Parts: sequence; C-alpha cells; structure tokens
Amino acid sequence: IKIISAQHYKTGMRLAVACGRRAYDAVAAICADAEAAGRVLSAPAGSLTPAVENRQNGEAALKQRIAALQNADIDYEDIIDRFEGNESLYLKLAELFLDDPHMPNVRKAIAAGDLATAETEAHALKGVAGNLSLTSVNKLAKSMNDALREGNEATATKLLPELDEAYEKAVGALREVLGR
Repeated sequence: IKIISAQHYKTGMRLAVACGRRAYDAVAAICADAEAAGRVLSAPAGSLTPAVENRQNGEAALKQRIAALQNADIDYEDIIDRFEGNESLYLKLAELFLDDPHMPNVRKAIAAGDLATAETEAHALKGVAGNLSLTSVNKLAKSMNDALREGNEATATKLLPELDEAYEKAVGALREVLGR
C-alpha cells in the first residue's frame, strides 16, 4: 500500500491510497504530482476515463511527433538530451529556424559563385542544424563548408541538391510538428 496524498487533519484530511504497485504506477503516470494523483484516486468511479484518455492522446501525439522528426533524420533523443527535456524550448527554436536565412543564402551565393559568402552561410547553417539535431542537414552543411574552405566549388555545387533536399525534409517535419 502506498500513500499518495494527504492533507492536514485540521483542514479536513483526505487520504488517498492505492493498493499495489500497478495501481500506484497507473495513477502516477496520469498525474504530474502526488497531490494530483491523490485527487484522482479519491474521485468517483468513472471520472478517471477523461484523464486516461488525455494521457493516451498525449502519448499518441508525442509518438507522432517523434516519428515525423525521425523520418527527416532529426534525432529526438539528442533533442531531449541537448535541451534537458525542455521540448517547448526546442519547439520555440525550431519555429525560429523556419525563417532562418542561411540555406537560401547558401543557394544564392553558390549560384553567384560567391564562395566566401557560401562558406560563411554553410558554416552558420551547420551550427544551427547541429544545435537543433538536424542530423543530415548538419552533416551535409559541414561537408559543403569543408569543400568551400578548400576552394572546391565543384564539390560544393554537387552537394547543394542533396543539402537542399535534406533541408526541405527537415523543414517539412518541423512544420508538421509545429502545426504550420
């Protein structure tokens, strides 16, 4: 038996108890804290259904977001590690990335033969992509940056379509996750 929540006796003590580990785990999974779990356990029969459905819907939405990110070679585990579990901060930065000028600037600079600007923009894109765990975009931007630093315009030009495809795939996945 585990005691989940109790209020002081003078304020009308309510004690919520779950019998067995499975009951406790089930309630704890639904609730953000022990007090909320206590409220759920002391609720009338049938009132748990909305809480369970909300939790299941939240888990389904999370799985869908993770799948969309992974399909675009965006490393969700790295995101959670890098942002210390703060998914909302990641999503705010991902929102800003959708308006990031570096990829369009890489395209323009390569088309104009401006290798110095292309290198600067590829380097910046590499950093942003790395910070947002956009694995393919990061690797390709790094390869392009290396080629441009060495003055190898042919290799950089050859990498552009592959980088562009990875970038568009990542942007599409982020838009899906952000609902844009």
